[in-house]
Amino acid sequence: MLLDTENCHEECKVADGQSLAVTKKGRVVLRAVVDSAEHDVVVHDVYYSKKLPQNLLSYYKLEGKGMALVYNKKHRYFAGVADVARGSSVVFAALQKVESESTSEYTVKCIIVELHERLGHLMYDTVEKMVDDPRSGVVLTDRKRANCLTCAKGKQAKNAQSKKNSGKNSPIDRIGGVICSYLKGPMTLVDRHGNRHMANFADHYTNYCRVFVAKKKDEAEKMFGQFLVYF
Repeated sequence: MLLDTENCHEECKVADGQSLAVTKKGRVVLRAVVDSAEHDVVVHDVYYSKKLPQNLLSYYKLEGKGMALVYNKKHRYFAGVADVARGSSVVFAALQKVESESTSEYTVKCIIVELHERLGHLMYDTVEKMVDDPRSGVVLTDRKRANCLTCAKGKQAKNAQSKKNSGKNSPIDRIGGVICSYLKGPMTLVDRHGNRHMANFADHYTNYCRVFVAKKKDEAEKMFGQFLVYF
């Protein structure tokens, strides 16, 4: 039940990219059970729409207010991001134990080189930054940064090469000699920007690949020009 309602005329975007008309705004009181004890949770900035078949909860807005969603096998909990708030609340104290047990149970151990390859040859600095986040669930057993042959080939110097298609006899032993492409669309799902087509371009020699999205299929030529900038 919506409390302290106010009339409003606004629009918000849902997950499928469609706009939703909002006519009312207020707050909702939810009752939650934690450790066999009932607690009232007040959710502010709740919008009402007649065409919405079910309730939607924005994790993004909750995180902005200091709340985070915690997964524990089949259950999900909301916990405070700040350590002070988490330790001072009865609800957060119970969630703290659940979160620590869940993290330790699903911890993955590997070396930084292996994770670098699994993530598509991501930069070592970025990999370490991701792993150092306590929520990553990954522990590095070795942080030695070995030289990657694939990355070295992709960054090697090269002379200016023609961007024109040379036909079926294109050389496959040089960068940019053969570029493979795949265009998919129109797709049923539409993102928030209205894109329904996807184009993939990959260099045969280096396996360098880029993915583009577009609203119309005839934008593929422009995407291919953006891909050729790297060659």
